[in-house]
Amino acid sequence: MNTKIVTFLAVFFTILCPLFAEIQWDPMEQSITLAVNQQQADIKFIFKNNGAEPIAILSAVPSCSCLKLSTMEKEAYQPGEEGVLEARYTRTSRAGPQNYKITVTTTDPQNPTVTLRVNVASTTNYVVTPSSAHWVMGAQSGSKVLLFRDIRQAGVRPTAVFSTDPNFVAEIQSKNDDGAYPIVITAISTEKATAGFIYIDVTAEDGTVEKARIVAAVKDPNSQRVIVR
Repeated sequence: MNTKIVTFLAVFFTILCPLFAEIQWDPMEQSITLAVNQQQADIKFIFKNNGAEPIAILSAVPSCSCLKLSTMEKEAYQPGEEGVLEARYTRTSRAGPQNYKITVTTTDPQNPTVTLRVNVASTTNYVVTPSSAHWVMGAQSGSKVLLFRDIRQAGVRPTAVFSTDPNFVAEIQSKNDDGAYPIVITAISTEKATAGFIYIDVTAEDGTVEKARIVAAVKDPNSQRVIVR
């Protein structure tokens, strides 16, 4: 069969499958905007079983640990019954628009796998660049420097750091001549793949504290998977 025809049919059925699915999601995409000091936002995806048989939600997997899914009220939904999938988004240290997805697997015979999308726009007074620190397993260990910048001249500064993985040690240095605070992250060993969160206490002029989070990881070059402790 002609390659162009095969491609057309694949796209055609990808578009049509959700239309004839027995579970209908409304909406399938959510957009949220976080204010400067807002750390979390709740999201709801409502669905309805429009089929003639019960349908079970087998799994729901977010693409980022920043999305935490609530436990479903039940597994199986009867014909005509509605349900809701709830998620809570927690701000990351990434700047700019962010796009995530939740992959839902059900027993819907017409469309067993559905991708729900979450688009995030956030306003922050600071940025950490780069937004993560990576080493390659087996390579030389050592330190990497990230820069914390008060991009809105709001008087925020990093005051403390904490690593969830003992393989990584983080330290905040004094503000440099460019007005940035270097955050030095050191990998003690690169013998095995491991990853952890580095939490940064960001203190405002009024004394309020919020937490920024970045990932430090030793990556296995033969694997795409990174498990964060």
